[in-house]
Amino acid sequence: MSLPEIDTLLFFFINTQLANTPFDIAMPFITSKSYLLYLPLFAWLVLKEQKKALVALLLGVASLMLADWSGHMLKDAF
Repeated sequence: MSLPEIDTLLFFFINTQLANTPFDIAMPFITSKSYLLYLPLFAWLVLKEQKKALVALLLGVASLMLADWSGHMLKDAF
């Protein structure tokens, strides 16, 4: 049995035998709206600690820029 066949069998096993109805309902909502989980935390941080919030915002923007740049570099390399 080849690796792609094992992968396909494992995929179908997980999706048919390990199905969980509550998670089938909840996970699309959670994964599509994950950014909403961080908004209250960020709002609290801004209200409570403005200096730390600015540092967190700058680090977040810098990490997004670095991730985008490195992704483009890797895409061009391969």
